Amino acid sequence: MNRAGPPPGGELRARLVERTADLQRLKAEYDNYRKRVHRDRLAVREVAVANVLRGLLPVLDAVDGAREQGEVTGGFRAVVEVLETRLAELGLRSFGEPGEPFDPARHEAVGTSCAASADRLVCGAVVRSGYRVGAHLLRPAEVVVGGSAGATAGVHPGGMETTHKVDVAPLGSDHRYRRVHIRGVGWEQLEREEFELRVRRAFPGIDVSDPDQVHWADHPGEWPDWQPGEA
Repeated sequence: MNRAGPPPGGELRARLVERTADLQRLKAEYDNYRKRVHRDRLAVREVAVANVLRGLLPVLDAVDGAREQGEVTGGFRAVVEVLETRLAELGLRSFGEPGEPFDPARHEAVGTSCAASADRLVCGAVVRSGYRVGAHLLRPAEVVVGGSAGATAGVHPGGMETTHKVDVAPLGSDHRYRRVHIRGVGWEQLEREEFELRVRRAFPGIDVSDPDQVHWADHPGEWPDWQPGEA
């Protein structure tokens, strides 16, 4: 009985190359699937967390009111500090400070106090703080809009002018965020995970590795050391 011999060396090598390519394609498809599932899970988690935190905003407003009246003291103060720490760990961020550039996407004007000579709008008095979690805006900040001559509008902490699409302030040693100035938006405190997403939302085609577009005051790409549970 005749038996087929092994394929010639050239054919064997061709089969090996073909099978290797099949395995590489399969691995790439699996890696893409895993990344997609991970992104979907994160998106679902963000929406769920945002919905829970949005429901707690009246509690934080009540705390702010009590703080203004000097009533956040003693045991109540300890409760408030624990609450605010836990909410921060879930990614809740407040915003709305006097002097911030007015951004209609993040601020709601409830009054104005602009001089005729003003050439840019800034937030004056903050009537109610705004909140966000990740890329989700939970509530805009309610502010009285004022005017500014704009002479120091684009100045980095330390006096460095902001001349790029994105400027990142010097690295701090005791915080989990870095201050980031996005042209046309203003200053924001961003975590490592938020940084690229937020920048790409403002400038979809940006190359975050290009120093002519993203300027780091120091330590490019680094964030302060932080462990969950720290303030």
